[in-house]
Formats: sequence, structure tokens, C-alpha cells
Amino acid sequence: MLIAQLIKNQTLVEADHAKRDELFSCPACQSIVTLRHGQIKIPYFAHLANANCQVFSENESQLHLKAKKELKAQAEAAGYTATLEKRLPDISQRADLVIENDLGQKMAIEYQQSPLSLQRLRERNAGYAKIALPVVWILGPNYARAILKQRTVFKFSDAQNRLFYADASIEKIHLLTDFRKMDHTKLAMARTKLSLKNCLDYLLASRPNPCKSSYFKKPVRQKQMMINELHRLQQDAMCKRLPVEIVQLTYEQHKNLVCAPTIIHLGSQAGLSMTNWQWRLSLILRLIEVGEGHLTTIDRLLKQFSSETYFYPRMVKNAFAKNAFLKLLSEFEDANIISLKKAYVLVKHLPKWFSSYEQKLNSLR
Repeated sequence: MLIAQLIKNQTLVEADHAKRDELFSCPACQSIVTLRHGQIKIPYFAHLANANCQVFSENESQLHLKAKKELKAQAEAAGYTATLEKRLPDISQRADLVIENDLGQKMAIEYQQSPLSLQRLRERNAGYAKIALPVVWILGPNYARAILKQRTVFKFSDAQNRLFYADASIEKIHLLTDFRKMDHTKLAMARTKLSLKNCLDYLLASRPNPCKSSYFKKPVRQKQMMINELHRLQQDAMCKRLPVEIVQLTYEQHKNLVCAPTIIHLGSQAGLSMTNWQWRLSLILRLIEVGEGHLTTIDRLLKQFSSETYFYPRMVKNAFAKNAFLKLLSEFEDANIISLKKAYVLVKHLPKWFSSYEQKLNSLR
């Protein structure tokens, strides 16, 4: 921790400005803390052994401590008021940093360098929501150096589906948006590097999205790419590497999974915990159950196909999965498979399955 309370006058002091001969206590639990000040490590405060403080952690690395100081310095240089390790007694939490502009608008910044469970992440966000304090999570270099997996991206992305990360120097904040993912390809996204000032201006002043490419056109699905996907699907089927659930559902409908309609290969939805083809095929199988000429409700389908059964869990609740599924329904309507009628889905023409793998392959050539 970088902040402690002077016992003699109850004022807060940063470790950089603390003196060794003074006594300090924790702002949260009021227990005694000691000043640690070596020649290599930056100054910080530490609880005594066996202390059980629920607000201020002892597990922060030197990199984390330095990053918080650098974020504070840059925010103040940009003209913002910055409070380090701000204690929030109403929710028994403390923020790495609380930023405030001239209009009194505030925002918390959490710099995350080490692993954090989804449950704890949601608990902290729920606390901030309770006191109506917006929060931005910035991932540190441990995340930035690694290949960002979809699970991590969608775990930490905010309600506007944005992800922020920074390197150790905090010279630039990397903003990632507009995620998309075709099967067997890397996660694609728009990337923009911002100074902390520009990032804070964007977040607090509600300025336009600074991303250089905030809109992706629909990806072009080349025939060879679809043929490659079909080959892989065939190989997975022969080697019994396909998910048991989807194989069972297909078998119950007396269908050959490999011969499924080509529309299952046209997806580019990011955030799915499975392949696009599996998500899309699951919907087709559900429509088969409904039957041509019959209705089902959009809400019933939405509850199933936008759930965490299909999508990676998020740290915040938003309409990402809902919008993704509604977009899929719209695509199926354009293909004349269904018709959307207010709150209902009418199954019009179920897509035809191929009689064999070879027939499907020839249709793509």
C-alpha cells in the first residue's frame, strides 16, 4: 500500500513523503503499519504479521505499485485531480486511483497485473455500481505480453465492449474494440494507442470513439476458407473430437453433422466459448424442433442462445450476447429461413442438408 495515516494527526501521507521515525496506521482497519524503504524497491507501507485487513492488500508487486504512482502523476499532469488508493468506506473497498475533472465527474481506475477471479471481479464492479462510481480496468504487462485469449478479453472488457491495457511504463493506453472471430482464425479487433490524457478525456468528457477503425465491414468468406473449415470438421468427426452435446443433438434429428447447411460456416461472432459453426448449428437444430410453419418466441430463443452456455462470462452485465443473437436471427431472416414477427419467430424454410460430404464439398468449389 502507498497510503497510510499519520497517527499523531490522522492525516494521510504517501510513502514517498513519509519519515521513518513517525507512526502510521492503516486507513481502513486502523492497525499499525510500517514504512518499508529500501535502495531498490519503492517506498510502501505494510501491515504487521497476522493483520487481517480486508481493504488494503499486501500482495501487490513493485510493478503494480510503480504503475499506480505513474498513473497518478500522468493524470495530474493532464490537469485532473487524482487520489491514490482512495478508500471507499460505503462498500469496504479502495480504488487504485480515483480521477476527477473540473466538472466534478469522477472515475475509478483499477490497474490489474495479477490474476483475478471472475467472482471477485464482479464483486468489485458491483461495489462501484452501488455508489455510482464508473470504473475502468487497465490490464498490466503480464496480460499485454501474452496473447490475449477471448476468455480474458471478454472477462475484462467493459459494458461498452472495450478493453484497456498498458505496458510497464504507462506511456500509452491501448484501447481494443470491435472484436470479431471467424472459426480457426485469431481474434480480430480495432486497436488504438492513446496517451493517458486522451484516454481520460475520452472516458470522462464523453468524446467520440478515438479508434482509428471503429467499424468493420462484414468479413469476406472465401470459398477456400469454407472448404478448409469443412475439411477440418470432417477430420474432427472421424477422430471423434467433436463436442458430445452437438453430436447427440444432430443424431436425435437423424442428421449427419458434417453435411449441415453451409450457413453454419458463415459466422464471425467474437465472445463465443465455442466455434461459430456449433452456435449456429445449435440454432438450426432448435428450429428443426419447432418445425416449418410453426412459431416460437424470440425471448425463449434469446434466453437459450445468449446464455453463458455459449458465451464467455463477463465481469459486467450488458447486451453484448443479446445483440449478437439478434444479429444472427436477422441473418437467418435474410436467408429466408425464418421470419421475425414482433415477439415471435416463424420458421419458414429450413435449410437443406447435403446428402453426403462430397456433395457439400462440390457445392463449395
